[in-house]
Amino acid sequence: MSASGKKNSNTEIGPSRSHGGLAYRELAQLGLSPDQVIDFSVNSNPYGPCEAVVSAVQSARFDVYPDTNAEELKCAIEANYGITAESIVIGNGAADLLWILAAVFVQPKSSVLIVEPTFCEFRAACEHRGAMIHEWRSLPQTGFALDWLALAAAVESSKAEVVYLCNPNSPTGVYLPLSEVIAFAESQPHRKLILDQAFLSLSYFFAEDRIDLPENVIILRSFTKEHAIAGLRLGYAVATPELVRRCERARPYWSINALAQIAGIAACAHQDFVTRSRRQILIDQESMQQALRQAGWHPFPSSTLYFLLPMREATAMRLRLLKHGIMTRSCASYALPDYLRLAVRPAHDVDRLIAALALEAQPC
Repeated sequence: MSASGKKNSNTEIGPSRSHGGLAYRELAQLGLSPDQVIDFSVNSNPYGPCEAVVSAVQSARFDVYPDTNAEELKCAIEANYGITAESIVIGNGAADLLWILAAVFVQPKSSVLIVEPTFCEFRAACEHRGAMIHEWRSLPQTGFALDWLALAAAVESSKAEVVYLCNPNSPTGVYLPLSEVIAFAESQPHRKLILDQAFLSLSYFFAEDRIDLPENVIILRSFTKEHAIAGLRLGYAVATPELVRRCERARPYWSINALAQIAGIAACAHQDFVTRSRRQILIDQESMQQALRQAGWHPFPSSTLYFLLPMREATAMRLRLLKHGIMTRSCASYALPDYLRLAVRPAHDVDRLIAALALEAQPC
């Protein structure tokens, strides 16, 4: 049961599969080249990648097959993050890992509960597996707050075997204290909780990155967001060694290319870059929200590098802004048709956004 009282199953139409990023065919139709567009639609570090990662990629060998298990990268994660290598599975981005986890956990008619609105790839993977999809949905009227008692009731009534929770959540930017997540997971010992932390390191709550979580929690992390290497695709999951072995068997051979692996190794050794980036991103976030408020807009609070902006007919507005060289993310695919999601960018880019908004819309 959703917060709005709506029941969901795999027979209903869920959110469409849509993501941020430049749509090259669309740009060509508008007569725009990628370098003419400021991209507010992707939640990636605007200050990356760092020079060390770029240099590492340039030195990579691509005339030999990559290590299918990415053992050197696992060791680098262990050395720099304190996670044992046996508890790590590397993926071709977080989306790839969500599909792998669905392959491991989800069978036809399996019951899965997704805390919505959120990133759509796990839903898509579970639908592909023939699962029964249920959701608990937070609402704008409550600031997209999560009601743990209501969620627990929805999990119980749906008999969900797997629960997906993104924290900080996309697109809302809402963060749930780790202590509350742990308490919920401990109250559901026979269910798997997939905890997507792709944006944790670039949030105000970056310090809540401890790994000693209940064994039924599977953590997802993303190098893509921290180090701005979206084109390489790289992420990892943290789980029990037994589950890691199951995931390794479920994914294709050689799915993590050599360039991504060497980029990840270099990234592990340069967490100072993430620290500096986060500090500036959070300053930028406050400045960007303040500039929008001064222009009459009402952005939602957020814990990380993106936030929601109320916007009538957001899908149409996205296209009008794109004609000004401003790429934004309509939230219609999240069942939030009157919101844009904006990623944080430096002040000179924000000035162009606000100028384009002034030409095309009135604040909600």
